[in-house]
Amino acid sequence: MRLSKIVVAAAVALASSTAFSQTIKIGFITSYSGLNGNLGPYMERAVRLYIKQHEKELPPGVKIELITRDDTGPNPDKAKQLAQELIVRDKVDLLAGVIFTPNAMAIAPLATEAKVPFVIMNAGTAVITTRSPYIARTSFTLWQSSFPLGQWAARKYNTAYTLVSDFGPGHDAEQGFSQAFTAGGGKIVASVRVPLQNPDWAAYLQRVKDAKPDTLMVFIPADRPGRHNHRRGAAQHGRRRARRHHHVPLLGGRRPARQQGVRRGLEEGIRRQ
Repeated sequence: MRLSKIVVAAAVALASSTAFSQTIKIGFITSYSGLNGNLGPYMERAVRLYIKQHEKELPPGVKIELITRDDTGPNPDKAKQLAQELIVRDKVDLLAGVIFTPNAMAIAPLATEAKVPFVIMNAGTAVITTRSPYIARTSFTLWQSSFPLGQWAARKYNTAYTLVSDFGPGHDAEQGFSQAFTAGGGKIVASVRVPLQNPDWAAYLQRVKDAKPDTLMVFIPADRPGRHNHRRGAAQHGRRRARRHHHVPLLGGRRPARQQGVRRGLEEGIRRQ
């Protein structure tokens, strides 16, 4: 709910700086379809609930209008197009939302050029907020979870293998974990980056199995459809190649509930025949 509070607070500030009897427009760009398309509705509901609960606190005559747009997942060209339309055609006072780093990076220059505040509610690559003085982030960075995870892992394991999606958050997760793990005396036996969507899990899991690390650190932004695909690919690989006696403990970053299906699938791929 904190992210909703900040968005509405920004809207109130805009309203207070101008005349009353007006509508403050928030251009809300998030994913309603594609990868992580299940997260967009959750984000929107949180914002709408906060507005409903606190609209009485707005200055007299001021209303908030939420204009929603679907960026269809990690699609920077689409996100940039939507942001430009919201700024130029709909004349929004504020941009908000955005799940994926590539989309946030594409929107940042537009926010700067138009001098429109941009509140990021999810995208977690550390560098994003340096791309525009008009950006505020209410969520997290991957370093915040991956670095402590590496510190903890170094006290428990001697060697680790990292497997992450090949985009900004995955890179941050890999670097944060690896830096802390090696500083604590651990050794990274290999680091692999996989395509963001539909990777060939059989090949990647075979590499993990062959390397025989003490643990496997994973960052994969899987949603419901993604979890199904990851589990199916991992399980198929497991039935063909994995040995029961070779068990590799899995470590994940943030949001364990969302990655639970990925975790189960990868474990099956390593453990099952």
